Amino acid sequence: MSKNKKLRITVEVFREAVLWIVGGFVALPFLWMTLGSFKTQAEIVRIPITFLPERWMFDNFYEVITLINVTRLFLNSTLIAVTTTVGALITSAMAGYAFAKLRFRGREATFMLIFITMIIPYFLTLIPSYVIVYRLRLINTYWAAIIPGLANSFGVFMMRQFMMSIPNDLLDAAKIDGYSEFRIFWEIVLPLTKPALASLSIFVFMWSWQDFLWPMLIFSNKDMMTLQVGINYLQAVRAGVLNYQYAMAGSTIAIVPVLLVFLFMQNQIIKGVTITGMKGGG
Repeated sequence: MSKNKKLRITVEVFREAVLWIVGGFVALPFLWMTLGSFKTQAEIVRIPITFLPERWMFDNFYEVITLINVTRLFLNSTLIAVTTTVGALITSAMAGYAFAKLRFRGREATFMLIFITMIIPYFLTLIPSYVIVYRLRLINTYWAAIIPGLANSFGVFMMRQFMMSIPNDLLDAAKIDGYSEFRIFWEIVLPLTKPALASLSIFVFMWSWQDFLWPMLIFSNKDMMTLQVGINYLQAVRAGVLNYQYAMAGSTIAIVPVLLVFLFMQNQIIKGVTITGMKGGG
């Protein structure tokens, strides 16, 4: 075996080992949360800690279902997350196409402004967003949770980078055949951007589904709260005592939809991120 081949094998083994170690550290909190949802309160706070439950407390999930209206909160989160995701995909694809393939005055400057908003910390936008929603009298409505997420600067950036890789010759040929700009976008560009749309959909869905601070600010009606906000109340639903086992059980229920969406679309997500990163420039 040549030295180069041995070196490649060594590098590959080392890379795989690092990925497994990093993946283990990333997955550890989720594994701890899942196992903690089957423990008692005393076992969770015990020192030294125990990894596996001494007795599997499936009743914790039953308590969660009875303590909060999980079905209603789940439907609220689903409605908000799905609507926000669909809206963000539409606006991001249209804006990405405009910045990637159309020529108009101020295009680069406008795109740069959108790009800069990506580095603004999330909490700095909460007060202005709340003031706008309050003046529009949208507090305690689903629109208050949906509208701020319909325009996504990261989505615009990602779709623009992906669409830059689509050959202009293909679009020029369609124009010669008499295609309108919208028909080119709908029938040619969108089908080619399915991997990027799949990647963006999981990102937006995850952000919307797991958002806690914004729904907590805009919803005071318990029937309109999201699952994440409802889980927060699980920690103190019994005589003011912190009930970690209920919070962990609720969090385990809440993370299932995100995992299912990711597992269902992981191939498209990986393909979209890879292609966007490799061909996004120029």
